[in-house]
Amino acid sequence: MKNYPIAASLVFALSVIALILSQAAPMGVSRLGLLVSELMYHPLEPSQEELGAGFTEASQFEFIEIVNVSGDALDCQGLQLSGVVQAALAEPTLLESSERGVLVANADAFAMRYGSDARILGQFSGHLENVGGLVQLELPDQPALTFRYQSAIPWPVTPHGLGFSLTQASADATLDHNWANRWRASAEPGGSPGRKDPEPRTLPIVISEV
Repeated sequence: MKNYPIAASLVFALSVIALILSQAAPMGVSRLGLLVSELMYHPLEPSQEELGAGFTEASQFEFIEIVNVSGDALDCQGLQLSGVVQAALAEPTLLESSERGVLVANADAFAMRYGSDARILGQFSGHLENVGGLVQLELPDQPALTFRYQSAIPWPVTPHGLGFSLTQASADATLDHNWANRWRASAEPGGSPGRKDPEPRTLPIVISEV
């Protein structure tokens, strides 16, 4: 018995599924109105002053910065951070358009090293792996933003233990967070939590001898 109508229907259904998948944004492209704009995943070891204050682990100075690119104020209540670190924002948390906030490993350690200018949204458990790891952001009833940062070429390598953060090279919300060329090292050691990272300085080339 020939079942051409059934086969044709199956082919049509598979074609529709393929079309939908081809048009869907990759998981690393944010549809939340939020971008992950900076990660400090391998901070410098504590200074003598920080050790004296009781901060004995470099991982206590880790942070993740997010920025609201939706064009409007955005309530982040219900935001879930998962992957190598975990956090949840249970209270109403309004981010104004273009405002930045940070999720940190330890609020006191963060304030001691980076100051008090950045808005701390919450603390996370776990720690950002030095060699790279999975990060996922979710808002209620919204597609998750999922990406994996890395520490080896073609990704920027100076954030891997030299004191720099991993920061966005572009604020284009359509760029996949999984792309290495979406990221660059921060312009200065310590990064720029809570503010837009300045463009890296280009040192002049001086020809001293021919």
